[in-house]
Amino acid sequence: MSNPQQLFRLPFDELAIPAPIGPVPQNKAATFRRANYLRAAAKVYVVDDDDLVVWIIKQQLRDLRVEIVAYSSAEAFMAQYSPAECECLILDLRMPALDGLSLQRYLLEKGVAPPIIFITANPDFDDAVEAMKHGAFDFLSKPLQADRLCDVVHAALETSRKMHVKRLQEEEENARKALLTSRELSIVEGVIAGYSSKEIAERLHLSVRTVENHKAHIYSKLGIHSSLGLARLFIGLVNPGHGQ
Repeated sequence: MSNPQQLFRLPFDELAIPAPIGPVPQNKAATFRRANYLRAAAKVYVVDDDDLVVWIIKQQLRDLRVEIVAYSSAEAFMAQYSPAECECLILDLRMPALDGLSLQRYLLEKGVAPPIIFITANPDFDDAVEAMKHGAFDFLSKPLQADRLCDVVHAALETSRKMHVKRLQEEEENARKALLTSRELSIVEGVIAGYSSKEIAERLHLSVRTVENHKAHIYSKLGIHSSLGLARLFIGLVNPGHGQ
């Protein structure tokens, strides 16, 4: 039976409160494989002013074995949020004071927006379009279905991890480029394009010996020993000291 009404006794309440909740994921093996992949480094933020909804989300995600940090308002989240390597945000669309869309815009302006999964009890087409237009990862309706929520959270965390790796690669590449002169960067571009030293020399109006000397300096600065190592380094396939 879908969406069964069940009674949950909350630790902060004396009364048993009826609440709709989706079924617990049936495929336990898949759930634990996902948990092993994400490991403890993954963090899920939940921003919702309804304590019951927060509690249900924690129960539905418990088998993912990720850290869940809950906030009762967008303002509280903004005051404490610090970007993590692997993260996502489950965000209530409608809240008192600052709503979900406003928080999304704030994070985008700061350039630190994690993958955002919007949730709402009253889906509105215009709100959904607005959220997705600004990069929302998904838009779910309450009551939340456990299987669907787990799948979306897992996908969002995987996306976040890939984004983090990409940022690190970009930072490393920029750091490498900062070590080189403009002339050396021109030679690197030629190497990556597959040109020989003679072809690079012709394109830059240099002697072959000068190009070879520049390449030797580049190799020394970056700690590599071949054109293949140089190409791999700058396209982010390996780290310095590997695959040379």
